[in-house]
Amino acid sequence: MEGIAKKFSSPQEEIAFLRAQIAEQERELLTRAPEADPLEVETVGKQQLHEYGTFTPNTVLEAEHQFSDTELAHATHQVESAHDPVEEIVQIAGERGIHNALNVMEKTSTAFAVDEVHRKLVELIKNGVMMQGLQEDVPPWQILHMSLFEVVLPEFKDKDGSDPHLAELIGLMEQFYAGMQAVGYGKKNEHFAIEIASAQGSDDIVFYVAVPNQYVDLFQKQVLSLYPDALITEQQHDYNVFIEGGEHTVAVAKLAKHPIYPIRIKDAFDSDPLAVLLNAFSKITKDGEGAAIQLIIKSAPEKYHSTYEGVIKRVQKGMKPSEAISRASVGGELMALGRDMFKVAINNNDEPDHDVDQDALEVFNEKISSQVM
Repeated sequence: MEGIAKKFSSPQEEIAFLRAQIAEQERELLTRAPEADPLEVETVGKQQLHEYGTFTPNTVLEAEHQFSDTELAHATHQVESAHDPVEEIVQIAGERGIHNALNVMEKTSTAFAVDEVHRKLVELIKNGVMMQGLQEDVPPWQILHMSLFEVVLPEFKDKDGSDPHLAELIGLMEQFYAGMQAVGYGKKNEHFAIEIASAQGSDDIVFYVAVPNQYVDLFQKQVLSLYPDALITEQQHDYNVFIEGGEHTVAVAKLAKHPIYPIRIKDAFDSDPLAVLLNAFSKITKDGEGAAIQLIIKSAPEKYHSTYEGVIKRVQKGMKPSEAISRASVGGELMALGRDMFKVAINNNDEPDHDVDQDALEVFNEKISSQVM
């Protein structure tokens, strides 16, 4: 918050300052980690709000803009007795400023309400004031230019009324991903997201898709060409994943092996993995429980294809898959050359070739021959 050059005398000045701060922090995050999860980006705004709230009113607000003790007590009472405390705090932010609203929130809110207030205030800050220097293709431009859709897919049957084969279902999704490969192609910060969610208080399992605005038409055409009876509805607001008074757990799935290995080839599935997932979601209690799984997807850069082809060529020559993968990076190749020189200095003998690992070659070729990576 070193950028505070003067005390603020209006909510508009606070919003303009915070919007610039949040945008700058998002830029820095996405420069360091272009593939940052949207949850990490959203957290940046919440962290900026939290830090701003730690300043004393005298530090950031002109005297006439600060809540007096009487006004703070009155506003606190209003929030505590309000039907919707979150909306009451957001209204205070609009009328009397964000710092005053954060002070009231600190005295009244639960963890659920804090997250909801932060989410709505970040939305208010991002949309409330035009920021100078926000250029297309410069973060966080992409984040502010995405559309969210709810997708309802009808029960899928073959022409004879029977359940389709798993390979057919997977093939349709492969076509969808292949058709969406324009998203992120050559643009490090561009992606789309698929989310499966069962919100607290609802029996429904909802499919959401968030896409950059310029690809909305492409997304709709892809879905409707593969699933003509699908219902696509644009949603202006997401839901709150937290439950008031509840607890939450978050997990991030990461690859156990190098990404040249497929997660699992389609022939290895005995049952529809989505059906297994939906069955688990169906057991979530309507009141008091909720869950969501999110996938962030973008086109793979061309470098992956050339890197994987290099690995395959090494394995074809008898190199162990682990060694071939380690040599795929510049650093790994340099380290391998150092080891090779050391071995030659010790025994002056070439290490014998290994048998070609046909199993590894099969799964590697399966990966790069797929429509999507």
